[in-house]
Parts: sequence; C-alpha cells; structure tokens
Amino acid sequence: MAIHSTSRQTIPYLIPDMPEYYQLARYLQSTDKKHWYSNFGPLVNELELGILDRFFPGVDKERLITCSSGTAAIELAIKSLSLPAGSSILVPSFTFPATVTAIVNCGHNPVFCDVDEKSWQMTPEIAYDAMSFVEFHGVLPVATMGMPQDIDGWEQFARDTQLPVIIDAAPAIESQKVSTELTVCFSLHATKAFGVGEGGFVIYPSQEEAARGKKLSNFGFSAGVIEEVGSNYKLSEYHAAVGLAQLERWQEVVDRRDAIRRYYQSAMETIKSWVFFQSHSNESPGGDISYLQRAVFYSSCVIGIRDTRRKDNHDVVNALLQLGIEARPWYKPIHQHPAFCEYQLMGQHGEACLSVTNTLGKTLFSLPFHNFLVNEDIDYIVNGTKKSIGRRDNKSSKVIRIG
Repeated sequence: MAIHSTSRQTIPYLIPDMPEYYQLARYLQSTDKKHWYSNFGPLVNELELGILDRFFPGVDKERLITCSSGTAAIELAIKSLSLPAGSSILVPSFTFPATVTAIVNCGHNPVFCDVDEKSWQMTPEIAYDAMSFVEFHGVLPVATMGMPQDIDGWEQFARDTQLPVIIDAAPAIESQKVSTELTVCFSLHATKAFGVGEGGFVIYPSQEEAARGKKLSNFGFSAGVIEEVGSNYKLSEYHAAVGLAQLERWQEVVDRRDAIRRYYQSAMETIKSWVFFQSHSNESPGGDISYLQRAVFYSSCVIGIRDTRRKDNHDVVNALLQLGIEARPWYKPIHQHPAFCEYQLMGQHGEACLSVTNTLGKTLFSLPFHNFLVNEDIDYIVNGTKKSIGRRDNKSSKVIRIG
C-alpha cells in the first residue's frame, strides 16, 4: 500500500483501503475453475470461517450468515423476527439511513428515540424509559461511529421485557461483542475498516435461528419449497474473494490506521477546548480525546462544535472545503428527512422532541480519516479545523454542553 501526501491538493474525506488486483488473482482464478459465482459458494464459506477466526473466535460457524450488504443484513435480521406487519420498532434517529430503511422495507414502523449525550447511542435506559410512553415490538440500537453497544445491558433488557433486540453494529467489526441472546449485524462496505466493496453479515444467537435466516436469505427456499417468504440477500463469490484478500493484509491495514489515529490524537490536543468528542455514557468526557482511542474502535473522526453562536457544522464544513479539506456534517437526524418525518418521535419523558439528537445534528462534523493520510495532511486538517471554527468569545458565545 503506497502512502502519498494529499495536502497539496484537496484532501479526500475517505479513500477505501482495499486489496489490489494482484492480491485477488488466486481467489478469482479459483472461482473461474469451479464456475461457482454465488449461492453459498466455497469462497463465501472460507470467508465466514476467516471472519470468525479473526474477529469472533469461539463463535460457531453456523451462527454467521453473510449478506450482500450491511442493509441486507439488518433486513434479514428483522425478517427473522416474524413480527406482525406494521409492528413498531424503537430506533435512534441519530443513525445512518440504512438502519431505518431496513425497518420500513420490512413493512414496519420506526419509532424514533433520542440518544445519550455522551455516547450518542440509544442505551437500554432510554429504551426502558420509552416503554412508559409508547408500545413497540422490537428494539434496534446502533453502535454509533463504531462505539460498541452494551451487550450485557441489552441482554438484560431483552430478558426483562421479552422484546427482541437487534444491534446494528455496521462499523464495529473489531469492537462489538456478540451474544447468545441477541442478533448483531455488521457491514463490509468499502467505507468500513474491513471492507469488501459491498457486503455484510449477521451473527445470530443460535444455530437454529441462523439456519432459518440462511433460508430467508435465499428467498425462503427449503428443499426446493418456499414455506415463508424471504429475499435474495446472499453474498457473491466475487465479494468473498475481496474479503479473503483483505484478511491476508488485515494486520497491515490495522497498523496503518493505528498510526494515523495516534498522530490525530496528538494533533487534536490544540483544539480540544473548542470541540467535544464521543465518550462512553458512564464516563466524564473531561475534554480528553476519547474519540480516537483505538485505530478501529471508531470508524470516523467525528467531532462537535462547542460554540454554535456564530457557526454550525455546515458553516465549518464549507470553510474546510475552501481550504481544500473534504468534511461532512454527520449525521442529519433521520426524522428530519422528508421520507421519515411522519413517524413517531419519543423523547425524554414522552415528549415529541429529540433534544440531544437535534443538537448533534447541528454540531457534529466528520474529518478525513483513512489510511492514505500522512502526518502533513493531519497537521493541515487540524490547523484548518481551528481556522474554520474560529476562536471562542467567552462573553458572547453559546457553548454546547453536550459531550
């Protein structure tokens, strides 16, 4: 993997770190020899074993079902619940649209809840509180920005309420634990640390549930007969080939991301009083850079503006672009999109206002974070962020207390 400075031109927001063509050759040659291109092929089987060995040692192979995308993985997990049509599923509005489109595409209704102000996640406590005000039939928490969800807390929630819990851990392949009581979904999109182009997978609580999920991923076929309707969620042999090549070079990818994370962490010391970072909900953020603790613990370099009196995240992103730095506001709350604005909101104490989510939607932005950055780029990005935010006037500024 060649590393080149990008700071003399526009610094891209993201460059996927994928295997090169020569690293794919032997896997593609194997596919050509076998003429097996999809439908649970040998490379898919090998990739599933490799993912478990590298990321989830000790988990039974039969519990993992690969899918054609991370969104497909969530849809498959929801279909596997066999909820009545039109069921309500509690989900944070602060997430990527895939989480919610999967609910709607399965014929159900999202109920949007708020998130914890430190972790930016729906927590078990938020879900318990929502039960006092609204009925729902399942819960879909998200491992926001790759921060792992509290497996123990969600297992206890599922036991207490008898409600199914599916965790959307799309960017959290190295940080999210899995469970013998909950279903967990992951993405293998090219934008993720471990990417295959397009792909995803589900880890079910048991072999029995996974066997049913596998049938549903292939239209619902069982011995040539469809007894319940599924869809085509299968991963192709070509994408599995990319995944196997990625596994071979994974340590190199991880080491590079870790080096970039460490340098970012040091460089951001100069702006930490102007911004806030994601942290665990049971920790005091204290201004330290908890956001980039580990190379693949978090999937994006997302920070928030403390002072929004003069500038919001869109202002900062536009200013960064003028400096040749690609950045993104992250995320626009889902309930603010026209396609989802009619669904129910469930804030604290039952009000139809998601105050933390709304604030995050105005303050958070994401900086370039990928394996093709060099130290010169990171220095330029951090200095550009400082210029784009501007100095805070303590007498007149509105300071956001979140995080």
